[in-house]
Amino acid sequence: GKKPSQVALKWLLMASEKVIVIPGAKSPEQVEENAGASDWIMSLEDWMRLEEESSKIRITRVLW
Repeated sequence: GKKPSQVALKWLLMASEKVIVIPGAKSPEQVEENAGASDWIMSLEDWMRLEEESSKIRITRVLW
């Protein structure tokens, strides 16, 4: 059982070597939780399912 934030971070970490993930944290607990995204292996099946579902999301405008 991983937390949703850990699954999201792992998915991003596996997405591409060109992706740099910079998670935010406001507490030591969040730092530990974020670090927990790298200590397990997501199955290719799970990763592909997340890819498929995320491709259905349409981002129309991103402002930075």
